[in-house]
Amino acid sequence: MPDQDSAVVIVDFQKEWTLKDSPYYLGRTSLVQNKCRTLVHEAVKNKFPIIYTKRYMEGESNIFSEFKERSDLIEKLPKKDKVEKIEHFAWDPFYQTDLGNILYDLGVDQIIVGGVAVNAGVRDMVEGAYDRGWDVTLVKDCTYAEESEDLEQTSKDIQKYRDVFVEVLKDHERFM
Repeated sequence: MPDQDSAVVIVDFQKEWTLKDSPYYLGRTSLVQNKCRTLVHEAVKNKFPIIYTKRYMEGESNIFSEFKERSDLIEKLPKKDKVEKIEHFAWDPFYQTDLGNILYDLGVDQIIVGGVAVNAGVRDMVEGAYDRGWDVTLVKDCTYAEESEDLEQTSKDIQKYRDVFVEVLKDHERFM
């Protein structure tokens, strides 16, 4: 399980998912926001690197545009203590970014993942990290999907097909 060579990656936890007028609105995410904040604080306490990813879509008029405040990270997430930010234009945070190089340069062996949406960017992050040789832990209660069935099915799939650890934050001492 994780040791000092671990990093926490919070995937695409952006305002757009929380805005009622957004076509990407996922509903009430405050519990998951609080859990992610706790996960990040635990990472800081354990001196783990923290990486936030931000998903953009091409074009200024698009909702997840790099030109819109709606794409900003949710305010509840701490943004200091050696935080890296990765901006990406595909669901996969590794695609055409320096994420892999950053993790390699940090000497990371284990990646602890939370974020939104578990059946899209989070899944791509987990699968991409696993396929590149990292041990991966998905913190299930630090992820969110529009439907609880999506969360359950995605968790089961990545655990079964990628041999990824799926944990809950209340058991964080087991994986921190």
